Amino acid sequence: MADTEISFDAPDPGHNKWRRRLKSSFDVPLWAVRDAQMAQEHFPVLIYAPSDSSIAWENADLCEYLASHGYVVLASRSMGVSTGDMTDDLAGIDSQARDISFLITYAETLSDSDVSKVAVVSWSWGGISSLFAAARDPRIQVLAEMDGSIRYYPSFVAKAGSIHPEQLNVPLLFFTSNRENFIEDIEHSGMDMTGHNVLNEWTHADLMTVNMLGMSHPEFSSMIERFKTPKDFAEWDQVADYGRNDANTSYSWVALYMLQFLNAYVRHDSAAKAFLGRTPAENGVPMHIMGIIFRPGSFAEIMRSAARTGEESAWKAFQSFAADPKHLYMTGEEETINRLGYTLLQEKDPSSAVVLFKLNTRAYPGSANAWDSLGDGYEAMSDIQDARMSYARSVELNPDNEHAKVELVKLGQSRRSSSSYPSARHSQ
Repeated sequence: MADTEISFDAPDPGHNKWRRRLKSSFDVPLWAVRDAQMAQEHFPVLIYAPSDSSIAWENADLCEYLASHGYVVLASRSMGVSTGDMTDDLAGIDSQARDISFLITYAETLSDSDVSKVAVVSWSWGGISSLFAAARDPRIQVLAEMDGSIRYYPSFVAKAGSIHPEQLNVPLLFFTSNRENFIEDIEHSGMDMTGHNVLNEWTHADLMTVNMLGMSHPEFSSMIERFKTPKDFAEWDQVADYGRNDANTSYSWVALYMLQFLNAYVRHDSAAKAFLGRTPAENGVPMHIMGIIFRPGSFAEIMRSAARTGEESAWKAFQSFAADPKHLYMTGEEETINRLGYTLLQEKDPSSAVVLFKLNTRAYPGSANAWDSLGDGYEAMSDIQDARMSYARSVELNPDNEHAKVELVKLGQSRRSSSSYPSARHSQ
C-alpha cells in the first residue's frame, strides 16, 4: 500500500520504509478479505485520523476489526498543506482536519454508507486534528482518541481561537498511555503546554477516559506493534514490568472498548451502553490493565439548572446524579461544579454561583479550594462576613493559600480559629 500511496500507477518500493520495518511480518496476514461481497445495508461511517506524518493504515488491525462489526472505515495519510509529511503547526492541523471532512464527503458517494452516523477515530497527532474537525464539521457526532495530542499540545487549541471544547456536544472516548513521568517528559520535549486543558473543559458531552496502565504511546499502533523487536520494546516502550504480551492484550481491550463506545453512541445500542456501565472486572478485563473515569456531559447543565432553584434542589440533583449506576465512574465533580460556579459569576448570577460553591463545601468539606471559591462567591454578593469566614476556613485547611490570605487582609479580617466556623458534614 505504501508503494502506491502517492501514485497508484507508479509504485516506488525504493522509498517505502515500511517494507523494511515490517519484513518480519510479511508472512502474517491480516484478516481483511479483498473484494469481499458487499452487504446490502447502509453502515455508519468511521474516519481514521493517523499520527504525525504517518500512513493511512498504521492501525489496519483496529480499522478492519471495526469494519468487521458493521462500519465503513476510511483513512488517508497524515500530510501537511503542501508536503508529504505533516507540519507540526496550526496549518498542518487544519490540513488534516480538512482531509477528515473530505473523507466524510467522499463517504456520501458510497453505496453502503450512512453519513447520518459519523465518528472519527484517531491516534496521537490525529487526535488534535479530529478535535478541530469536530469543532467545524457538524456531521461528526462522536470522537474516539488513542492518546490524542489534545493532551500534549493544548497551546494549539488556544492559538486557534475558534476551538471551544467546553461548547462541543460530541461524546469523547479518550485512551491514555501510562506516562508516569508525563510532566517531566513534556518539560524535556519542549512542548508548549500553555492554554486549554481540553479534557477538563469537555463538559457539554459525555467523556470516558481510559488509562491503559501497561501501554506506552507507540503501542496504540498495530503496525508499530508488528515491527518492534523484543529488544526495541524492552528499551523504548516497556512500561514497568508489563511484557509484550500485556501490551498486545491491552491493545485488544482498547479495540473492544472502542467498539462498544461507538456502538453505544453511534448506533445507540442498549447492550453496548450496558457494557460501558459495568466495571472492567465485570467485563472480564484482567487486573492491572485499565482504569476508567467517566464524566457525564449532562452533569454541568443539570447542576446549572438546579442551582437556580436553591440549595436543597441542587444538593438533591447532585446526590441523584452521583447515585445513578450509569455514572459509576463519575469523577471530577468538584472541579466541574467549581468551574460552573465561576461561569455563573461571569454571567452576573452570584446567588446561583454561591449555591454551587456551598454545595462543594458540603460535599467536600476538606477542600481548601472549595472554601476559597465560596469566599469569592460571597464577596461577589457583598456578604463580607460570610466571605471572611469562608476564606479563613480555606486558610485553615491550606495555610499556603495566598489568595485567601490576601482577601482576608483586604476585607480587614485576621485568621479566625476553627471554632468560629459552622461545622461542615458530608451529608449522605
